[in-house]
This record gives sequence, C-alpha cells and structure tokens, in this order.
Amino acid sequence: MRYETTLPSLDNLWRFLIEIDQRMRKSGLNMDIKLLFYDVNYRGSLNKLINDLERTFRDSMNVREAWNNLRLQYGQLGKTLYGLAATAGIVGYSLIIVSSQSVTLLSEQQLSWLWILPVIVVALFLGLMLHIQGRIHSNVRIYQEAKERYLIDEVRLEK
Repeated sequence: MRYETTLPSLDNLWRFLIEIDQRMRKSGLNMDIKLLFYDVNYRGSLNKLINDLERTFRDSMNVREAWNNLRLQYGQLGKTLYGLAATAGIVGYSLIIVSSQSVTLLSEQQLSWLWILPVIVVALFLGLMLHIQGRIHSNVRIYQEAKERYLIDEVRLEK
C-alpha cells in the first residue's frame, strides 16, 4: 500500500461513513452497513469509494508483481544465456573435431548439413531471449512509471 494514495482513499471512506452515521442518528437509526448496500441514495457513493480504495491496492500489487516478474525474468534470461553458451560449446567443438578429422563416417554433404544445426539452435535461443526481453521491457515500463509517480530510492526515517 502506498501512503500517498491509500491514505486519502481511506480518509474519504471514513468521512463518508461518519457522515452517514450522523445522518442516521438524526433520524433515530443506528448505522448498519447492510443498509448502505440497499439504500439507493448512498450505495453509489459507497461503491465509488470502495472502488477507489481497491484501485490503490491493485496499483500497489501491479508494481510488486512487476518487480517480482523482473527478478524471475532476468533469472530466465541468465539461464537461457548459459544454455546457449553450453549448447554452442558442446555442438560447436564437436563439429570442429568431426570436421578436422580426415576419416569420418559422414560424407561432405552430411557434414555441411550438420553445420546448420548450430545455426538453428542459436536462432531458437535468440528467439527465446527476445521473447524474455520483451516481457522484461513491459515490466520495466510498469515499474518506471510507478517510480516516476511515487517510488523513492532514498532512505526515509520516520518517528
């Protein structure tokens, strides 16, 4: 929850409930929250205030979710890069060894087709990395927008 956004919403809801309680007491009624949901005069205002409060929670959760997604997706990107390096190393060195030997079980045409395998593997890994990078970019945008609005990168000490 953000102090700057949640507190005003809670304050507005609190003031609304106090005002309704005072009106009901003047009419000789005790405040019952069930009556607010059925009373057409107050239900719209109450729904609006509750929706405003829920929106502040949702905004905070979107930022937290974006931060968690960033952490996970950077991990996925790192694992993908390690996988690419390991695959390129294993396949590449194997092909170099097979190609350097004069006696091989493969014909020249089969060997040249075998060299296409690393290109296909690299293309698949690059596609996966671009997909992960796109997801990272969208989460960075969500986090940066929140950072520009209300996140502070400094230490705050309060009493």
